Amino acid sequence: MDRRNIKGVALDVDGTLLHSGEHVAAPIAAACEELVQAGIWLTLMSARPATSIARIARQIGSGGPWGALNGALVVDREMKIRARSSIPEAAACRLIARCAELPHISTCIYSAFDLYTPAFDRRVASEAEIVDSDLKIGLLGLDPASVDKILLMADPVEVSGVMEALGGLREDVCISVSKPGYIEISHQLAGKGWALTQCAIEKKLDLSSVAVVGDGENDVDMFRVSGFSAAMSHSPLRVRAAAKVVLDESENALATFLRTLIPKGASSQAASS
Repeated sequence: MDRRNIKGVALDVDGTLLHSGEHVAAPIAAACEELVQAGIWLTLMSARPATSIARIARQIGSGGPWGALNGALVVDREMKIRARSSIPEAAACRLIARCAELPHISTCIYSAFDLYTPAFDRRVASEAEIVDSDLKIGLLGLDPASVDKILLMADPVEVSGVMEALGGLREDVCISVSKPGYIEISHQLAGKGWALTQCAIEKKLDLSSVAVVGDGENDVDMFRVSGFSAAMSHSPLRVRAAAKVVLDESENALATFLRTLIPKGASSQAASS
């Protein structure tokens, strides 16, 4: 489709909007601000929890709603849950029990705005710091019927073995790799594509008028439902093959691409969000 007909833009966070640290680079933030001023809806779709997404969204002027926890949770700027797709209770119980049997694996369990771990280690500590979540050590208080996402962290070389070990537990869930060493588990109907669809319905936008940018395997689901998709240059081959375009390797590639979505002569206006 003609990029100039884009009415909304959805961005992945880690590896796309952010490459290091928690601050959006100035050229990207400026391009995002121009999109919003032109009246284009701007949202974030991330594996991160909602509180972390909201903090980053403020840097780019995105008013939401946003897709969190790999698309299992949709929240608005007031942090109210607009849509949710939790892992079925029986499946959550089986997965948590199986993960406890796997060696060298770190586990984080997200339930709405809460983060639990059955065992604390350096990877869990790093994850909690990155997403700025209040970590609960132990599963006391966790309702298995409200598990939205299970995150497994392992050395990248061990990921294929972990995926194989979970092979018999795929019923009712989607298991994907978001970045090297990170395995995301959520409801089979959830995902960034589902979350983007819920957001578009709320914004009364046709998905054919929404462009998305991502870099991970969990972004492909979002590529499929959108009108235009772009993959970062460092994305895995499967992700690049699924996108309409692949951005170049320049430092400001994302900012440059976002500006191509702004209609010529678009007047600055307050975006409806």
